[in-house]
Amino acid sequence: MLISNRLILEEIDPINIETLRNWRNDPEFRKYYREYKDISKDQQDVWYNERGNNTNPNHIYFQIMERRLDVGGKTPMGMEREIIGCCGLHYIDWRLRSAEFGVFLAESQGKGLGKEALTMMFDYGFRECNFHKIWAEVYDFNKAFGLYTGGLGMKEDGKLRHNQFVDGKYCDSILISVLEDEWFDKHGGR
Repeated sequence: MLISNRLILEEIDPINIETLRNWRNDPEFRKYYREYKDISKDQQDVWYNERGNNTNPNHIYFQIMERRLDVGGKTPMGMEREIIGCCGLHYIDWRLRSAEFGVFLAESQGKGLGKEALTMMFDYGFRECNFHKIWAEVYDFNKAFGLYTGGLGMKEDGKLRHNQFVDGKYCDSILISVLEDEWFDKHGGR
């Protein structure tokens, strides 16, 4: 479990997998992912049992919980937290010490929670898992691209032209990454 003032990143509770599936099936979300068809309940159950429950050593998933704090900075009773998304380190290659990341937030856009969740997860990846590189493939229309390259210090590694078909047109995939030395230079030593 990873905790900040505003967020808790923890293992996915099975009670939330249907909520996550419904969000992923939203066409506005789905266009940012490789899946182009709705995810069935059976497919979601298989995903959870094979990867989402963190029993597969090559995938680490977190549900993103927003902490509900009152004016004094304390969590009110009964309003402790609410699920707002999911993030993970996928396709981990322990020999190369690298992982692909993924994230989505259902709500809370513009509050900096995506950056906070990724910062927590990247810090975990570099400090606890000893990764050398965390990377992703993002589509050229993704509005979060600036967050990744600016706020998180990721670098563009390359472009795969016309690599996805979204909303009736081809788009490019951009490969981005951050290396452990770049992360520690920006966020403090090991």
